Amino acid sequence: MAAYILLALALLIISGSIFETRKRHSLEIYTIWYIFSLFLFLFFALYYFAEREGTELARILGPSYTETLTLIHHALTDVRGELQLVAAVVYLAIAPQLLTYVLSGLSGSATPPLFVRQTVTIAVWSIIKFLAGLGGILLAQPLARLSLGMQIPASDFAQGAMALASAFLTAGAYYQFLERQFEIRIMPGFRVHVRAPILLDVHKFFTRHRQSEKPSVTDVAMSVATQIATSAAAKIAASAAIEIAKSTAMEIAKSSEAEKVSGIREQEDEWLLSLPGLTLHLRGRLPLMARDHLGMLKARQNRPPG
Repeated sequence: MAAYILLALALLIISGSIFETRKRHSLEIYTIWYIFSLFLFLFFALYYFAEREGTELARILGPSYTETLTLIHHALTDVRGELQLVAAVVYLAIAPQLLTYVLSGLSGSATPPLFVRQTVTIAVWSIIKFLAGLGGILLAQPLARLSLGMQIPASDFAQGAMALASAFLTAGAYYQFLERQFEIRIMPGFRVHVRAPILLDVHKFFTRHRQSEKPSVTDVAMSVATQIATSAAAKIAASAAIEIAKSTAMEIAKSSEAEKVSGIREQEDEWLLSLPGLTLHLRGRLPLMARDHLGMLKARQNRPPG
């Protein structure tokens, strides 16, 4: 019974997380499903042949690959090792900057830590991808046994489903927390908004001297040079655009006139005029004025005598 409750809870978490992030983060949802599907199909094939042959997964490719497959499988399913690795990367990337920020902030000379959000994003997505892949691996074995006609309890599916649900839950919570100004949705109609005004006061105190620093002569010179270069480039681009527009307009006008003239010249006419003592059979490309004149003559010829 507990296994069915966990499966229902996993489906509820997955559907809720997707519903919350589907509009703004459709690519992230696709990525999680792709990683899950990749590991599911890969390990389904391995588990299928291993279960059919009655051997362990690490021995499916022979004794020479046993150690390699064991290490790969352990790395892909070791939750504690993955969390320790991610924590070590975040620790080395952010902890020195935080300590430097605090120590220099005592004298008002602090600078905000760099690439904190990028580091956190990489760390969070490392966990998300690990959980998505783990879900595919854990679900592959019971599905392989099920395809061979074995009896599989529902508890064998619960671990994989919860791992996949954890991946979607982590992604949804991360983006909800960042995009809504540190606001977390607990349930429909109930949100928790995190605010810490004291942190802004501490930051102003730690950076009080850096905010009052005047730009150096080099910085001013570089700024002026950049503005001049930008203005000059804009003028050159505008002049070039005007010239291109004029040239294009002239070409269009010429082509239009050419089409009109060619239309007149390429139109083929055929006329048969009977004059007293003379019959004229005219056929060819005639100018517009000539065609009009011959048309008037033909109309007078066909007019009944009054």
